[in-house]
Amino acid sequence: MTKEVFRWIPVTERLPKSSDTYLVTLDLGVHGRGIIITYYDTLKGWNTRFETSIIAWMQTPQPYKYREAGGDIDVLLDYFKQDKQ
Repeated sequence: MTKEVFRWIPVTERLPKSSDTYLVTLDLGVHGRGIIITYYDTLKGWNTRFETSIIAWMQTPQPYKYREAGGDIDVLLDYFKQDKQ
């Protein structure tokens, strides 16, 4: 099993190379810092009203999977099997 490595990348260092959804850190001034998930388009930039507040970004991790073999379908099948017994 490979372990993904995630690190914050300052926007002053570089921007994403591909259009995708990213986790971003916002500098909200006196309100501190916040984290949101937003879309980045290589042609249009960040898709958020907080675009000027973004100070760093990172790739989003893969969603949680209950089971590696069949994923969510196995969970649903197990649920319905229990209900019938």
